[in-house]
Amino acid sequence: MKKIRELLKSGLSSDQIVKKILEGEETEPDVAPPPTKTEPDEPEKSPSKKTKPNPFRKPGIEPGTEPQPKALPVKYPTHIKARMHPKVQKDIDTGNNPYSKLGLASDEFLADISSKHFADIVEAIEKYSGIDVKSVADIAPALQIIVSNIEDIESNYRDILEAVAVDLVKKHFGIEDDEVEFDAKISSHVDLGDVKLKGTDLNKLSKDIEHFDTTLEMAKRKFVNGLIQGAAINSLNMYHLVKEDLDKIDPDLLDMYGLLSALAEFGYWVVPDLEAIGGAPGDSHSGGKSRIDLSGDKPKIIAVGKNFPILVQELVKGVMELLSTHGLPKDPNVRKKVLNDVDSLAGEFWDIRFGPKIWKKILSSLEGEYNPRAVSLFYTELVQLEPYEFKDLMRRLLDNKPDAIKKINDMYNKALDDLKEESFKLFDPILKRLLS
Repeated sequence: MKKIRELLKSGLSSDQIVKKILEGEETEPDVAPPPTKTEPDEPEKSPSKKTKPNPFRKPGIEPGTEPQPKALPVKYPTHIKARMHPKVQKDIDTGNNPYSKLGLASDEFLADISSKHFADIVEAIEKYSGIDVKSVADIAPALQIIVSNIEDIESNYRDILEAVAVDLVKKHFGIEDDEVEFDAKISSHVDLGDVKLKGTDLNKLSKDIEHFDTTLEMAKRKFVNGLIQGAAINSLNMYHLVKEDLDKIDPDLLDMYGLLSALAEFGYWVVPDLEAIGGAPGDSHSGGKSRIDLSGDKPKIIAVGKNFPILVQELVKGVMELLSTHGLPKDPNVRKKVLNDVDSLAGEFWDIRFGPKIWKKILSSLEGEYNPRAVSLFYTELVQLEPYEFKDLMRRLLDNKPDAIKKINDMYNKALDDLKEESFKLFDPILKRLLS
C-alpha cells in the first residue's frame, strides 16, 4: 500500500502507474514529483464499532427517487416495414406501461414479445390480403370491405354459427353440458352496457377500505386481466377448428376470418389512445362484449359479437372471467376496491398487447397429456395463489426459471389427478356466494 501511495503522488500518468504495479517495479518516479505540502500528523482514531448487517434497513434515498424499471427497446425484423405507433413503442421502450411499473414481467420479456407479436400480426395481414403493410392507412379500406362481406355471408346462418361458437368454447375449456349456461348472439348492434361483474356495487365502498394495502392484489388482478384478454385474443383463430362447418357456409370464410382477426389486433398497436376513439377495429368494445351472470342456479355467460370470430372471443373471455373469480379477494370491500381501480377500458389495451404471448407462454410450459378441463382446473388453482406468491411465480416463469416451470407442472399434474378421481366440480355455483 505504501508503494501505491507513493506512485499516486509521483506525477506519473495513470497508464504508467498501472504498468509499474503490474510489472512489480520500484516506486521511484521517472520525474520528480511536485512539492507537496506536509500536514501535521493526525491523532490515531480508535476503531469504530461495526454496524450489524441489516438487509432490511431503509435505503438512503428520498421517497419518490426509487430506481425505475430499465426497459429495452422494441426491435423489428428486417422484413417488417410497418411500425407501432410512436407513443405505444415509446411506452414499451421506456417502461411506461403497467406491466413494467408493477414488475409483472421483465422488460426484456415485454420488449421481446412485443416485437414478435407485432411481426406475427403484420405477416398474417400480408398473408391473407396480399398487402405490403407499412401503416394503418394501408389496411383501413381492407377492414371496411372484409367486415361488410362477412356480415353479408353470415346473415342467413347466425343461429347455426352461434350454436357452433358455444360448442367450440365448451370443448375448449372442457365444460360439461349441465355446468354453465350460454347466451350467445351475433348482432350488428352491440350494446350490453356495464360489463362489470354482477353483484358488485363500486359506488358504495366501505370507509374502512383505505386501511387495506391492496397493491399486491391490484398487481395480481392486472396480470389476471392480461391472461383473460390473452386467452380471448388467441381464440380469434379458433375458427380453424370448425373448418368443415364453415366451408359448408362459404369456402372463403376462413381467409376472411384470418384477415379480420389480424386487422383487429393490428389496431391496438398502431393507435395510441383507443379509448378516445371508441376502440380499435374489432375490439371487445366496438365489436363485441361479454359478462357473467351469477344470479341463477348456474353461472351464465352472456356474449354478443358482430361476427363469428368475435363472438368466440367474447365467449372465451366470459369463461376466463368466470374461472378467474376463484382468485378474487375474499373480503368484499377489498374486492370492490381492486376491481374498481384495476378494471378499466384504458388498462385493457396493454392486456391485449401483452396478454396473448403471456398466456401462450404459460400453456407451452405445461408438459405431458393435454386435457382442456385439467387446464381450466389448473388455472383456477393458479389464480387462487396469494398475491405475492402468484406475482413471483409468474415473473419467474416468464424468465424461464426451472423451479417455476416445475411448480406449474406440479399444479397441472395435480389437476389431472383430481379429474381422474372426479373430486372437483369446476364450475360450482358457490361462485355466486363469493361475489354476493
